Amino acid sequence: MSRRNRYLLCFYLRLLVNAVEARIACVLKRRSHKTSINTIPNSGIIHAGDLKIDTSKRLVHKNEQRIRLTGVEFSLLELLVNDSGKIFSRVEILQQLWGFVPEMNTDTRVVDVHISRLRTKVESDPNDPEFIITARGSGYFFPRIIDSEQE
Repeated sequence: MSRRNRYLLCFYLRLLVNAVEARIACVLKRRSHKTSINTIPNSGIIHAGDLKIDTSKRLVHKNEQRIRLTGVEFSLLELLVNDSGKIFSRVEILQQLWGFVPEMNTDTRVVDVHISRLRTKVESDPNDPEFIITARGSGYFFPRIIDSEQE
């Protein structure tokens, strides 16, 4: 085997090992995140305006009608709601939901897509949101919640 072929083999093996390590870290992060969600102190029903968010059953209702959210959309909403008032940067959201650290700025655009989809389902007017607010240059946040109850 030539020196160049050995170098290429080592390079590709290293890429493979890095990919496997990243996947394992992501799975472990997701598992630890799911277990911590069950232990949050406010694990009942949260009311915010005409939204009713049931974190234990992972259900969202708006004006008494159920809104169907994907798992990622609910996890994103739950992240913002559980720490309402805190601004989450795109990088923080990627790390919290996917256990992913972006290498380039363009990697964070996936967060914008999920925020946009979530806004179309949750907001009355997605162009003028009242629940999922953009903090220009910083990230996104959910306004501080006053009314919540345990059930």
